[in-house]
Amino acid sequence: MEVTGDDYVRMREERIRKNRELLELLNIPKIVAPPSPPPTPKTPKNRKRSRAGASNDSESEFDAMSEEDDDAPVKRSKSVKKPKQSTAVPVPATPETPSGSRRSSRPTSGMLSSPASSRRYDPSPVTPATTPIKENTYGAIPGIPYFKTWEYRADCGRDGIHRMIVGGIHGDEETGAYSVALSGGYEDDVDLGEAFTYTGQGGRDLSGTKENPKNLRTGEQSKDQELIRGNLALYQSVKTKNPIRVIRGFKLKSKYAPTSGYRYDGLYTVEKAWSEPGMSGFLVWKFALKRIPGQPPIPINEDFKS
Repeated sequence: MEVTGDDYVRMREERIRKNRELLELLNIPKIVAPPSPPPTPKTPKNRKRSRAGASNDSESEFDAMSEEDDDAPVKRSKSVKKPKQSTAVPVPATPETPSGSRRSSRPTSGMLSSPASSRRYDPSPVTPATTPIKENTYGAIPGIPYFKTWEYRADCGRDGIHRMIVGGIHGDEETGAYSVALSGGYEDDVDLGEAFTYTGQGGRDLSGTKENPKNLRTGEQSKDQELIRGNLALYQSVKTKNPIRVIRGFKLKSKYAPTSGYRYDGLYTVEKAWSEPGMSGFLVWKFALKRIPGQPPIPINEDFKS
């Protein structure tokens, strides 16, 4: 039975409270906004040389360069601006994927919790990729730094971070999920940055709503979610502990969401998986993900208002 009006608001607030308490039990570190960098001191301007002297220096400098010398310095004109240095954080090495058989039994229902793990993340740099990513893989993608942002999800997929243009979960039903996209699809999910709850896929009306027809994200829940495809991949991730890439989109209602585009926020593991009746009364699958320790802190949008 679908809940509406004041009962809906109370149920939503109660579910958010419970989800927040569940995430806090994962012992996640608190995220603190980094301090603003100190202002750059102004450098004194060089005195202007005479026009004749400048002309002679310019001619002698370019005469000394060979057209075949690729390493020779290029003289800049005053009208050319220097490119800004990238502020993206270097990519860490991918955590070691647990060994074992690829085959795993398909679960039926209920809750699955992961055992406590003391494994830490090794934030050592890697060599940038020289060829496009063609195979599905777990963990960090070589050459893609933390917090890289794409304007379109298709561009994010071409870089191998999250290959699903519409779907929020990309994974394997036996070995677990490769990546997850947070776009604010369910109103009772909670995002604490270092951990978040995530509602599974499926069960929505494919016709969408009157305002957004044929939109899978806005369609009303019309049936129970099943433990198949992406939901099953996230369920298996509780056991396999394979690292999951997470991107946040600008539509996510969270202070950890980017103001535009889609941003790569690092690697997480699935700590819990369970099923329960959703806000519409139909069964949904829920997952609790926790960020792997040792990664740079997630940027905070201080202007966000909930």
